[in-house]
Amino acid sequence: MSDCVKKEDVYKKTAIYNLLTAVSSCQESGSTITYEQAITIDFGEGTRKNYYVVDVTPLYIREILSGFVAIFKDVTQLKKSMQQLQDSQARMMEQERLARWPESMSGLAHNLKTPIMSISGCISAVENLVEECRTAWKTRM
Repeated sequence: MSDCVKKEDVYKKTAIYNLLTAVSSCQESGSTITYEQAITIDFGEGTRKNYYVVDVTPLYIREILSGFVAIFKDVTQLKKSMQQLQDSQARMMEQERLARWPESMSGLAHNLKTPIMSISGCISAVENLVEECRTAWKTRM
């Protein structure tokens, strides 16, 4: 198979190289190799990207490695659905954050108002004390 793709364009044979690498790894490890592959399909009016999960499994006959089974599972719709779910979650989080904005502003206003009211009370107490001192000073003189 690798000899068949030598003359192909390097860009176009990435999927085949990935498959050959998986077969080689499967042969060395003796276990199933799974990977994801994206393939761009050119149409006359445009391109479309499809996603596949590829399982390469060694095939043993009487404990002798006799070949490999490659199964391609189209997961394009699953990827699109997952992306839509992530987009929806991001929108919901943003909407929740914006919905809580008035509540957080109310809390901020309360947190600012509390020390301001304390300072205002202290200023009133100081003004009253100054007025008492003036009155006491005038009556002594």
